[in-house]
Amino acid sequence: MLENTRELVTKLLKQCLKENNDHQYLWILVDHALELPLHWRMPRLEARWFIE
Repeated sequence: MLENTRELVTKLLKQCLKENNDHQYLWILVDHALELPLHWRMPRLEARWFIE
C-alpha cells in the first residue's frame, strides 16, 4: 500500500515540476528529494548540499 502511494506521489510531483516553475527553490528541493529519499542519504553530505 505504501509503495503504491509513494509511486503516485512521485508521479504527481514530477508532473507538477514540469508544469509549474513559479517557486524555483521549492522545486529544486522537491527534485532533490525525489532523486533519493532523505533517510537513504549520508547526513554530512546532505548538510553540505543544503548549505551550498
